[in-house]
Amino acid sequence: MKSNQGKNDTNKTYILPKDAAQFIQQAKLIDNDFLAFNRMVYKLENKKIELGPHQVPRSLRQSEKGRIHNEILSHLYYRMRKLAQSFPHTIQLQYTPVDKLLIGIGGHSPHSKFSSITLHALYGIPYIPSSALKGVVRNCWIQEKFEGQESKALKDATFRTCFGAGADEIESASRGSLIFFDSFPIKSYTITKDVQTPHYKKYYEQKGAVEPTDDQEPVPLLFPAVKGTTFNILIGVEKDFSKEQINLVQRMIKIALCEYGLGAKTAIGYGLGEVVANNY
Repeated sequence: MKSNQGKNDTNKTYILPKDAAQFIQQAKLIDNDFLAFNRMVYKLENKKIELGPHQVPRSLRQSEKGRIHNEILSHLYYRMRKLAQSFPHTIQLQYTPVDKLLIGIGGHSPHSKFSSITLHALYGIPYIPSSALKGVVRNCWIQEKFEGQESKALKDATFRTCFGAGADEIESASRGSLIFFDSFPIKSYTITKDVQTPHYKKYYEQKGAVEPTDDQEPVPLLFPAVKGTTFNILIGVEKDFSKEQINLVQRMIKIALCEYGLGAKTAIGYGLGEVVANNY
């Protein structure tokens, strides 16, 4: 395996097991996007595997996933809905990003400058981790109800009932009653290539110590985004909440996803979406 990282770099050879090398050479398409982004980013030319600095997964060229992906998503939703319905109350919503959603784009592949994305390690499907969903709803609640002051929120009984509190935050730790599930697309989805080009790289990196002059070379930053899909949101409620409490939780979720946004770059519109009751 050879790596070509640029004009100033020397070629390096990496040793692969024979069966792994044969598999890569014979593979025409990696269906699992987790493997494509994190393990198998390669370019095959003349039976030589070359890793370029901006090489992106071949699966990125696919506009939609096929029947197998839809079957997986259907089974995932059925299984998670059964788990959520085992609680005294279940909140079910559908979240549709207006444009694009960026989840977990901070990581990088070990052999590409193309940013990674949050993908299920087993199914290779983009999803919203439960922790990310809980975090954005909790932050929205603090901003909307307590003027952004977490200390005031932790003194509120309803807030503690919903999200809990650690022993270092109040006298005694308490467990939250809202159980957030990972959120998966309902059916088809698209992973598309997006780009951002900072024109004043040194200015931003050095926090203003260097002037933002036009002689700085723009460096395009490639990253994947999810679009063209709707996510199922399932939340189990451990305690016997009143109708007013359930409505309050649903309202906070809608405000969080419609006005605050989910994921990265929400300030420029990414992650903003529409939320409706799930009648699926």
